[in-house]
Amino acid sequence: MASFMRKYNKRILAVLGVFLMVSFLIGSFLPGGSRRGANPVQARVGDTELRLGDFQRAAAEWEVLTRQIIINVPLVTPGGRRTFGVPVATWELAARGQALDADALGRIIQLTGQVPPSLEMAAQVVSQITPEAYLLLLTEAKRMGVTVSEDRYREVMSKLPPAPNADRRELWRQAVYNYLLVLEVFNRVADTVKVSQPMRVHEIAARFQQISVKLVEFPVDRFLDRVEAPTTQQVEEHFRLYADKTPDPDAPTLTFGYLVPNRVKLQFIAIPRSAVRQQITVKDTDVYRFYRDNPRLFSATAPATQPAAGPATQWAATAPAIAPTTRPFEQVADEIRNRLIDEETNRRMADIERLVSSTLRNDYTAWKAELAKQAPTTGPTTAPSSLGEPYDTYEYLQKLSALVQQKHNVLPTAANLSSFMSARDLQQAIVGLGDAFGRTRDGFVRFHDYATNWVRPLMTEQQQRRAQQLGIETLSLWEPGIPMTDNSGNLYLFRITEVSPAHPPASLADVRPRVEKDLRLKAAYEKAMAAANALVESVRGRDLEAAAAETPGLQVITTGRFSSRQDAQVTGYELDPKSRLAFLNGAFGLLRTRMKTGEQHPVGVVELPAPRRVLVMQLHELEPARKGELFDQETAYIGVELQARIVQELMRQWFEVRQIFSRMNYQPRGSHG
Repeated sequence: MASFMRKYNKRILAVLGVFLMVSFLIGSFLPGGSRRGANPVQARVGDTELRLGDFQRAAAEWEVLTRQIIINVPLVTPGGRRTFGVPVATWELAARGQALDADALGRIIQLTGQVPPSLEMAAQVVSQITPEAYLLLLTEAKRMGVTVSEDRYREVMSKLPPAPNADRRELWRQAVYNYLLVLEVFNRVADTVKVSQPMRVHEIAARFQQISVKLVEFPVDRFLDRVEAPTTQQVEEHFRLYADKTPDPDAPTLTFGYLVPNRVKLQFIAIPRSAVRQQITVKDTDVYRFYRDNPRLFSATAPATQPAAGPATQWAATAPAIAPTTRPFEQVADEIRNRLIDEETNRRMADIERLVSSTLRNDYTAWKAELAKQAPTTGPTTAPSSLGEPYDTYEYLQKLSALVQQKHNVLPTAANLSSFMSARDLQQAIVGLGDAFGRTRDGFVRFHDYATNWVRPLMTEQQQRRAQQLGIETLSLWEPGIPMTDNSGNLYLFRITEVSPAHPPASLADVRPRVEKDLRLKAAYEKAMAAANALVESVRGRDLEAAAAETPGLQVITTGRFSSRQDAQVTGYELDPKSRLAFLNGAFGLLRTRMKTGEQHPVGVVELPAPRRVLVMQLHELEPARKGELFDQETAYIGVELQARIVQELMRQWFEVRQIFSRMNYQPRGSHG
């Protein structure tokens, strides 16, 4: 663990120095004297001693697995084919979390063009494993006597990039083999996880049974004209309670908050992938050469011999042998051409990224050094840059765009956002960049989150330490951020120019109209809830329609049948995506009430804060799950999905650092005799 190394670093160095000195003296007077003291015991796991050298080797291997061996995965997007890199530790763990092999996981990414949740989850798990925890996992594997087959080891190694030199090659091989040992232990544990038939039946019933409901809605806005204006005391008290709070849009009820979130000003350069791609042409001879040199990429299958004719209603007793063949050039020429164009586009985009990133980084380093020499100033420094404009100016970015155009014949878009923007503002206002993502050492991060949460002037010391543990590169002002890519493959490089940390409003006056509006909304919401609860009380033991008929103006809506799937469509009642989940939870909560109490048509209140509605809902009809044409396939898929879900949760727990320490009875030096 990084904290362990920080905590014991001085002690380790001191002990190491003493042992080296003693070892040297003993060696001087006693031939053959032991030098074991140069490798002191640092911890114990049961009766097993862990020495300094063990920690050093584990740290070197974990560095290899999480930062040096990178698997480039092709990703097909609307902008063409591109690649992104994933550390081998994350990649292999994600494959196990998905209950797939690494090749199958790669095909999923290629087919969907998206990073699957299992990969993001694996990145989170790997990010919190420290070299110290990795050593314990490896010790656990060796104590259990697990092995990795030679075929499995060779299969993984064959997919990895070549090591830079012979020394590195040996370290890489050992690191990969040891990591496979660690994963083999987890495989043994995960293999004990079985989806029982009752679990499968319950999940099938939950997904495929359908219900319909009757409901009466109480729109909160209908009660606004029935509430009085809030008093000064109420306004001041409400502001005091929520000045430093943030409203939760996903909360099941109405929430309030007036905290001004982190906001930033920034500048960025955008390189459109389409502009790079449209410049590229591929010769027919190059297309044919690729076809000729890569026949396996265009193989098809066909019967080696024609099966004997037989009755049309009868399967042949023996399936015909399948022989490979190659698809005609005419069928695949366009596919090859697009592939070659995409590959060249990727290469040129990478060249542009290197040019822009290196120029920004070098000039930032020089600017920062020059700034340290100057007296503090609020204006731009006059320190020169490689482009002839001061680094901390918008003109510098414009010059950088011109440099890209000069060298690559593509003019990037340079932008200067001079107004403070929150994460939500960035996501909604900037097309492309708002939803772009970048790769850190162990995972992926969204631009709007990175730009507003991982800037050092916006972070506490604890948050900065946490970012370091996660492998996320935090930013200083004007420092170039990690490259960002949107779903179309466009490239963005940005820098934060000014920040405004989250803070309560300076005074009530800044948000008074909003507070007064919220208080009226709160009062109206309470009246809507009171009316809904009154109707629920009058329904008990009766039909909702009969009870609603006693109150003028109430309309009963009967929905069509719907399932509990999050994307289920509720016919007869319009719902926005945010409200659908709350609606479904409320509706199927009534079904659970029926199963517990035996009441056939239970009734309850369901809150929909986003559209500002309160519903009185009654379970109407229940249609049990039935076998359809695809029932068997869907059932099998549900089994696999349940298995993967359980394995992923087990993975989170198994690789949690505190669980590792506890499981292994880990005793750092100083905690044992």
